[in-house]
Amino acid sequence: IHRKLISMVKGDLIEWGSSDWRFRGLKDGTLNLILRHRFEEEIAEQQTPPDLRIDFRKKIAGLQKENNVLRGKLNQITGVMAEHQFATALRSRKRFKLSEFFHSSSKSFDRIVNIKDVKTRVFIQRDDGKNLELDVLAMADNDLVLLIEVNKKHKDKIGIKDIEDFLEKAQLYKKLNPDESLSAAFLSLGGFTDAALQMCEQNCIGWAEEFSYFSSV
Repeated sequence: IHRKLISMVKGDLIEWGSSDWRFRGLKDGTLNLILRHRFEEEIAEQQTPPDLRIDFRKKIAGLQKENNVLRGKLNQITGVMAEHQFATALRSRKRFKLSEFFHSSSKSFDRIVNIKDVKTRVFIQRDDGKNLELDVLAMADNDLVLLIEVNKKHKDKIGIKDIEDFLEKAQLYKKLNPDESLSAAFLSLGGFTDAALQMCEQNCIGWAEEFSYFSSV
């Protein structure tokens, strides 16, 4: 019996207890499902045997929920790293044109800038008390401020609603800092819809779809 119990430990069906002679079932319920599948006819005391498919569906649903939570945490970490990498690239450049980073029809992106300070995750407050988060805020010479939104999801294209939300942030920042000259840009690793790109052009928002601009600095 002891040898068979050890074999079950090696097969990830049970786990060690507090000593070499103590064993316990896995907390995730896998052992229970396997035993019921193997011995359900011998141990069943009810007229209708349990439907193991229901148990497995519940188990799969729980794992999917856990997977979604982990994906959300991963996206958050990836986002923070993307913003940090972008901010580091800006700090490493002394004099450059914004057109080296972003596409734009605005002549302001052909202007040479000198970055003095870069901040990430800056909050500004609306009149109703709601806080809006700015991903990257770069201060340059001559009171020039570069406001940058970073979308980190490779599979999600930026749409009109995303551009509208970004415009709200840019307009609010300009309202709070009227003496500063503002340039706005959007980096989306998942790309843009045609309507979103058109809206960027109409509002003089620079745009980029690749991170290679910054990693090559």
